[in-house]
Amino acid sequence: MTGGAALPAGGEMAVDLMVSGGRVARVTIRSRRTLGATAILTGRPVDEALALIPRLYAVCGTAQAVAGIKAAEAALGVAPAPAQQAARALLVRAEAVMEEARLILVHWPILWGEAPAAEPVRAVIKALGGLDRLLFPDGDWRRVGGGRLAPDRIAVKAAIDAAEAALALVGLAAPDEDFIAWLGRSGPASHLLRRVLDEGLAGFGAGPLKALPDLGRDWYEPRLGGADAADFVAAPDLNGEARETGTLCRRLSHPVVAAPIVAHGAGLLARMAAHMVDLAAAPAELQDHAAHLTEADGAAPAAAGAGAGIGMVEAARGRLVHRAAVIDGKVGDWRVLAPTEWTFHPQGALAHGLTKVAADSLALVRRGAEMLVAACDPCVRCRVNVEGA
Repeated sequence: MTGGAALPAGGEMAVDLMVSGGRVARVTIRSRRTLGATAILTGRPVDEALALIPRLYAVCGTAQAVAGIKAAEAALGVAPAPAQQAARALLVRAEAVMEEARLILVHWPILWGEAPAAEPVRAVIKALGGLDRLLFPDGDWRRVGGGRLAPDRIAVKAAIDAAEAALALVGLAAPDEDFIAWLGRSGPASHLLRRVLDEGLAGFGAGPLKALPDLGRDWYEPRLGGADAADFVAAPDLNGEARETGTLCRRLSHPVVAAPIVAHGAGLLARMAAHMVDLAAAPAELQDHAAHLTEADGAAPAAAGAGAGIGMVEAARGRLVHRAAVIDGKVGDWRVLAPTEWTFHPQGALAHGLTKVAADSLALVRRGAEMLVAACDPCVRCRVNVEGA
């Protein structure tokens, strides 16, 4: 749904584990993420900048675009129609569904040496990948105030129904069941949960769960607009403490997630279960967003507006925040705080969870660490290195 070729703005990460005395003694997270990609937007007209944002980010381009639009609208004092907001929320959630389907049904099985369930993923992408055109026939939704919203409600419902049918084929159609029922379901998702239990990895990487609370625009503004914004974006904290955002935090109260947390802690099993619950719950959430769609024209912004604003969305991997500063209708500064920087903080959830993990087998530690990294779901490639005896 993002369109266009991605500009170079990715990078990679590495998680290094040093094993000593039968345990992981040290965890080092090294990031080569390109965090200043939005510098290319400086000096450009706002609409031109917004058109470039999805090309800057090969992953979650729709969520990045929506967060950017919200930031620009806040900066310029533009209030989009509720239907425009519902359409954007639908597109962001649909993108998250496609991302999680790839993660659960393709990436995870490959890590376990099993065959991916590629066909259902292709069906989900085919169903949801063209939603933007079903909502905005002119393709003009990535602009301040929104585009011409003329939803084809019948086609939108059919697309969501098709995605739900594809997910049902792999055992992801019953979000209200309890954990024991999920373990007994057929399909690749529940099979992986059982395998984690069978291999003794259910509590692997369990550590203190410190969820990022809902923080308002006033909290983010000085941190993303101040002189040390680049440092904050690279290693964000809340009162000096690393926090976590993402699927596990979103689904903590669900019984399929709560049960493994009680039994094994917030480790590998709970994190995988949270992704599965999130994906299983998605069709109903998509239909809810679709129910609020109506025809609506975009609101026109002032051509030479000025100001600074914060835009936030709940993307596939957690809370995504943009800050846009606009001067005479052009970008003066643009900052992005991605959820990966919270969860993969050097003193964050992943590092704490892996520290002091039992390491009787380096191969088992590597497998568990690779699965835990995948369950934490960084937005770039991440290598796991294990050294020691």
